[in-house]
Amino acid sequence: VRLRAWRDTDVEAFRAACRDGSVPRWTGFPYDMSEDEATSLVHERVEALGNRTGAAYAVVDPEDSLLGSASLLSIDWHRSAGVVAYWLAPESRGKGIGTSAVTMLCQWAFEALGLARLELRVDVRNEPSQRLAERVGFRREGLLRSSEEIHGARIDQYLYSLLPTDPRLKPSDGETRSVASPVASRLQARFVKRR
Repeated sequence: VRLRAWRDTDVEAFRAACRDGSVPRWTGFPYDMSEDEATSLVHERVEALGNRTGAAYAVVDPEDSLLGSASLLSIDWHRSAGVVAYWLAPESRGKGIGTSAVTMLCQWAFEALGLARLELRVDVRNEPSQRLAERVGFRREGLLRSSEEIHGARIDQYLYSLLPTDPRLKPSDGETRSVASPVASRLQARFVKRR
């Protein structure tokens, strides 16, 4: 499993992953996503890197096929905190891919960006996502009632956090090398240089 920046060539695979109802259900992405909507969402992820407000990664296999996403949706440099989000294509679930990807993302956020806190919000009904967060080492801090609207309905979410000092999974040597790719190095340099 590798993390790399999103590309325009990911649009169709992104749309295919979202045809599975659970991806839009939990993320708020459009059901029956059009090519224009998918292109816009991919461009938003690329743009966030350019203005240092987020760091979105595509999760890919060794053949560069899209498996999902692991992202810092937002970065608050004043608080030294980032908001983590992730989703997986149906065929990628239950194989440890999400756990590996989120572990790599968190390690990068702490070590390369120097963030002091990562946060994660999970719909209270999304038990698989809660288990993934807890495997990585996130701790549940509380319940956020009616905290977000997804597809016209208000939802309750659990708030999770992870600190650099918390016990957590560490990437294996192979996973560490996957994050330390030339793309990740350029992203790290871009973030650290402008801090």
